[in-house]
Amino acid sequence: TLLSLVYPTMASSRLVIVSCVIFSISLMLADAQPASLVSAGVTSACKTTPDPSFCKSSLPSNGTADVHYYGRYSLKKSLSQAQKFLSLVNRYLSRGSLTPSAIGALRDCQLLASLNLDYLLNSFQALNNNATTLPLQKADDVQTLLSAVLTNQQSCLDGLQSTASAWSVKNGLSQPLANNTKLFTVSLALFTKAWVPYWKLKLPKQLRSIPVSNGRLSLSMSRATQSVLQSASRRKVIEQSTGAGTVQVSDMVVVSQDGSGNFTTITDAVSAAPNNTDGSNGYFLIYVKAGIYQENVSIAKNKKYLMMMGDGINQTIITGNRSVVDGWTTFNSATFDTRKFVHYPTLKPFHCTTTMLKSSLKMMSKPLLLFTVLTSSYYFLGPRSPVHGRKGIHVRNHLQLKANDLCAGTLYNELCVSTLLSFPGLMSKSVPEIISTALNQTTLEVSAASSSCSDIKKRRRGLGQLERQALADCVELFDSTMSELAGAVHDLSVNHPEQYYRDLQTLLSGAMTNQYTCLDGFAFSKEKETIRELFEGKVVNISRHVSNSLAMLRKLPGRPSAEVDEGEAFPGYGKVEGGFPSWISSHDRKLLQAAVSRTPINLTVAKDGTGNFTTVSEAIAAAPKNSATRFVIYVKAGAYFENVEIVRKQTNLMLIGDGIGQTLIKGSRNVVDGYTTFRSATFAVVGNGFIAKGITFENYAGPSKHQAGNEWLNGTGIPYYSGLTG
Repeated sequence: TLLSLVYPTMASSRLVIVSCVIFSISLMLADAQPASLVSAGVTSACKTTPDPSFCKSSLPSNGTADVHYYGRYSLKKSLSQAQKFLSLVNRYLSRGSLTPSAIGALRDCQLLASLNLDYLLNSFQALNNNATTLPLQKADDVQTLLSAVLTNQQSCLDGLQSTASAWSVKNGLSQPLANNTKLFTVSLALFTKAWVPYWKLKLPKQLRSIPVSNGRLSLSMSRATQSVLQSASRRKVIEQSTGAGTVQVSDMVVVSQDGSGNFTTITDAVSAAPNNTDGSNGYFLIYVKAGIYQENVSIAKNKKYLMMMGDGINQTIITGNRSVVDGWTTFNSATFDTRKFVHYPTLKPFHCTTTMLKSSLKMMSKPLLLFTVLTSSYYFLGPRSPVHGRKGIHVRNHLQLKANDLCAGTLYNELCVSTLLSFPGLMSKSVPEIISTALNQTTLEVSAASSSCSDIKKRRRGLGQLERQALADCVELFDSTMSELAGAVHDLSVNHPEQYYRDLQTLLSGAMTNQYTCLDGFAFSKEKETIRELFEGKVVNISRHVSNSLAMLRKLPGRPSAEVDEGEAFPGYGKVEGGFPSWISSHDRKLLQAAVSRTPINLTVAKDGTGNFTTVSEAIAAAPKNSATRFVIYVKAGAYFENVEIVRKQTNLMLIGDGIGQTLIKGSRNVVDGYTTFRSATFAVVGNGFIAKGITFENYAGPSKHQAGNEWLNGTGIPYYSGLTG
């Protein structure tokens, strides 16, 4: 994103726009200004430009000339190239088979190119009298014009890239844009070197301050205008005498939604402002009373020397919702559009939050007290005073505000906001719908990561057993993740998703855990750096998306309070009824409380062969798949040395043992012996609705074997009862 800083200079408080490129130029020139501007040739003239090689290739190489000559030559060449680029844009626009987005981007570039042509022409005319010095004000004006040209170049390119990435026109314009930007950068650097040695000039005393008195902008106006302003603002207006320390107001109008002012919309007030004023009689003031003005305000090129004032931040609000998703180019999506200004208005303390603000400026001779950063937030500030943030106009964008609100409190806020802003119809979606959309998008990323792991396992030769197992684990974990995300989307689709708030937290927490379990599988791999790095970025990004969705659950209307409810043993674990969590059905409570002899058994496991099976794994394999009713397996006393896994399709299973230390399931898998942490678990459960009672699970690998899992639980509704230990 192009960063532009707009700030008042000490010279008559005029505005200078400085892009990142321009800022770097200024830093280079600040220490490189020679004692004499007489150059030994093009090499000397170009050495302080950002791209000396390009500079030398664009200037005449024969003979010697001073930097003033090269500056004029570069400007003349820039003017010619700007005209060619505008003609190129016009030719593309004349084609008949362009998409609406392509036409919008080209029209933006057409406007920006025409502005650049004006700016370069005015700059060239200012230097075409062979003068080697310029008045400080004139030099400042030209530098700002050339700075704005670079900003416009980037604005055109942004529009092409964001709305027309798939069409061939972009390819035909990108290279000329890039070449012209280099040339315009050279022109700015040479001009600054020859005519704007700011760091060597001592500013006159009268230019060292801006017209602020006691933290207020000093205004001078007629008594009639003063009376109108005082009535509209409901604040006493102190009369100021006309002078260098005041800003003159020529006339004013009031905007009020209740009809008590001259206009009910800001757009109408701007339209009524006089055209092409020279500022000699002062500013035209538009006072906007408190209210939410849902409009996109554009101030045309002929509306010069305007001043806007409001009743305060979050009092006077301008809000719009144009976006690229809805068919607008970034350039035209601004809620408050200042791109056509020739003489910028003064905005008394003004805060704007919007999708994008592009400013193409011709230099003015009256103060604009403005700071702006071309990202998603903009702050238009008055003169260095404590009134910042208290008075003025607040401009917002619906989409940005909604995304910011939903993403508040997330760990990865920028990722969250950018993700939400990419959703079509964001404004019309409810919170559950937005979270569901985010989870569906995350599911696609999980599927892509799973495919990557499968491809690596299939195509990469020489993989060790641990690496192959780790990749297989990741594929299985990704499958579990997609199932959990699908379950969360289902719970969010019901009429009152807040009733599943705890379930949603569990599902998304499990999905997050899966990602790091996948990566942990490579902890003891000899090739962990090469294999893991191939897809680690995708896995981390998935985890961050899930984390953001988990945090956004707190925005669900009517969700349970974070406080402990009456009768709830622990926060988030649900209420307890009769010694059991309330989410355990009455049937399952009876099974957990009943003696083995009084429990209906479906299958029995016994080491001595007196049951249906001699191993727990065989009994589980014989259990029905996707059972909607409880299926009970009784495991008689004894030590069963095996690693047991209950897969996803094996639902509603129940294992009953003879008690602590009587029925034991034991294993010794560990990472030292070549197992991943995921596969080292003695007892692993993925199927939902599993219940265990009176069984001991143990991994006896010991500390010398490093990581070794005892139980792996990845299902929902899994209670342990009566002596389940590890």
